[in-house]
Amino acid sequence: MNDNARLIADAEAAYHKGDLVFARTKLRRVLDSDPHNLPALNGLAGIAMQQRKYEHAVQFTSKLRDLQPNNVSVRHNLAVALVQLGQREQACEELEAALRLEPDNLSARLHLGLYLSELGDALGGCRHYVLALRLAEKYKSAGALTPQLQYLLTGANRVLADLREKAYRDEVADLRTEHGDAALRRIDHAIDIYTGKRKAEYSHPKQRPAAIYIPDMIPRPFFEREDFPWIGELEAATDTIREELLALVRADFPGFEPYIQLPAGHPSAKAWGELNNSSDWSVLHLYRHGQLIEANASRCPRTMVILSRLPLMHVPNHAPEVVFSVLKPGAHIPLHYGSVNGRLIVHLPLIVPENCGALCAAGEARAWQEGRCLIFDDSIEHEAWNKSDQVRVVMLIDIWNPQLTPVEQAAFSGALKSVDEFNVSVMGEFAPKFD
Repeated sequence: MNDNARLIADAEAAYHKGDLVFARTKLRRVLDSDPHNLPALNGLAGIAMQQRKYEHAVQFTSKLRDLQPNNVSVRHNLAVALVQLGQREQACEELEAALRLEPDNLSARLHLGLYLSELGDALGGCRHYVLALRLAEKYKSAGALTPQLQYLLTGANRVLADLREKAYRDEVADLRTEHGDAALRRIDHAIDIYTGKRKAEYSHPKQRPAAIYIPDMIPRPFFEREDFPWIGELEAATDTIREELLALVRADFPGFEPYIQLPAGHPSAKAWGELNNSSDWSVLHLYRHGQLIEANASRCPRTMVILSRLPLMHVPNHAPEVVFSVLKPGAHIPLHYGSVNGRLIVHLPLIVPENCGALCAAGEARAWQEGRCLIFDDSIEHEAWNKSDQVRVVMLIDIWNPQLTPVEQAAFSGALKSVDEFNVSVMGEFAPKFD
């Protein structure tokens, strides 16, 4: 063992005994003869951090960084030391460099989000927090989620929750002023659940909306046609709507596409099985995420006039969804949940073969009958199947859950708008849609 190796061994022994002064002295002697000795620089940087001598920590870690520019841990440690000196901008630069080298470094991602937020760049910080929350699932699966990382994740979730809540409250401020807190109580509660500030207590064992749950509503898998005075007008137009649908089919109109279109690696792709990217369940949109699909709607002018007279659910960038839904022979739509319980789905059956099958919600199956609507809450577990040897076609229409008051509808619309805008601002093209 050479002299420097012996000095480093002595320093390590002293460090483990808690004698930092002796350890530091030995390591400095190593640097006297070998200024670029990595173990000595690393040891001195660690001792300086423990002793809160942050200038020395930055000095030693900077040398390590210069000697090992691709070492992610060194850049991370340097960033932490720089923050102790109030140099957050420089710390962010080091973490950004570290993440260019290792994008999946959860600690670096969380610290960068924290430091950007402390610098006043809340949006930039949130972008890294959102990425960190995705990474956390991988770390958790691998058993690598340490208490320190969990602490930082809790802080990230709290920041995101506060900003989402603020966006919502800003959006509905005028409604609140006009109608008071009591009128918005259920929607306020829904946002608290969405942001994680409250735990959801579902009123129905099979109700699990994937995005936003509004509490204190009576859960009903199916609503009855008699609950909606305008249903008769829609049902009376069945022949007209079907005629325009058949004209599209006869013309081999190319607007139909698989309803489920997920990339192979998507978390939900496996659950959808063979229906993913399959024409076994295909749709043609007249409205998609609240937007009129001109190319399709122009081919169904009489249907569009009928729809214009109905009380559809209108939420910018979200609703209504109005589609012709085609289920091929033998196809089975597996159990799943919709995203919100503030809406209902209307099925207007247009083509229903004999012994076709049924729509089943919460274990209750109801068969389709041409021209007779089914109305259900798709936030409750549901499935559908076609056991016949011919296609089944229904029109799907979004409407408001009638248990919401007009003020709550406006507040819920504001909630979706604010959540959507916030998600887009931090996630860009990867922001989720509430289908």
